[in-house]
Amino acid sequence: MDNAGDAEGNFTVIGLVADTSASGGWSAQPVATFRYANSSVLLPELVGASNIAWIGGTPPAAEPACGFDGVRCSLPHDPGALSAAAAVAAAAILAAALLLRHYRYEQKLASVLWRIEAKDLKFIPSNDKASLQPTCRNIRELRHENLTALVGVCVESGASCIVSAYCSRGSLARVLADRDLHLDDMFVASLVADLLRGLTPPARGSQRGDVYSFSIILYEILGRNGPWGETTLSNTGKFDYVIISHMIIRYIS
Repeated sequence: MDNAGDAEGNFTVIGLVADTSASGGWSAQPVATFRYANSSVLLPELVGASNIAWIGGTPPAAEPACGFDGVRCSLPHDPGALSAAAAVAAAAILAAALLLRHYRYEQKLASVLWRIEAKDLKFIPSNDKASLQPTCRNIRELRHENLTALVGVCVESGASCIVSAYCSRGSLARVLADRDLHLDDMFVASLVADLLRGLTPPARGSQRGDVYSFSIILYEILGRNGPWGETTLSNTGKFDYVIISHMIIRYIS
């Protein structure tokens, strides 16, 4: 015991020593000791360390070459270089953000679902203008909260167009086609509820046909990938598929 009441002892270091009589040629034997030379020192002294078979031939260093926190090997930094690098990184991030914003804006401009190419229209020749005028008048007088109101028709030479009221909410097809628009569960539930309230079966419709039509719309709302989903069929192929499936069902029935 020392003057402070702490225990002082001598410690023996056990190491592997070559021993031909032992199994494997090595045995654990005392190779060094720790001894207190006097009571005034805080740490004991290592005695006989030359007999220790160190890995690599030398004892391990008391501290790594770069220190435990790597401070000794840190590269000298230049404040000016760091500021320049930060400015370049900020400029690159800003440029990427502007390019992404411009790209998304161009994508929104390109997704004009209301635009119809003239080549996609097939005009039916007709000279019966008397029946067209009452039809246009009936369409213009038709008013419903879920229908876009018709304002009028311009039939001047070279400027034929149909003018309708501005629909701020947009159509359901446009909402589903906008991939940037997130539809949460509450919005989908409200939308489906509106569809159910406005669901009016045709005069000669059937319950099975009405439910099937509604299920197609519900599939488009939830999947947001069209009524056919992931398919490589062309429009003609889809038509043939429906006809053949209907014929098979009728044959089985």
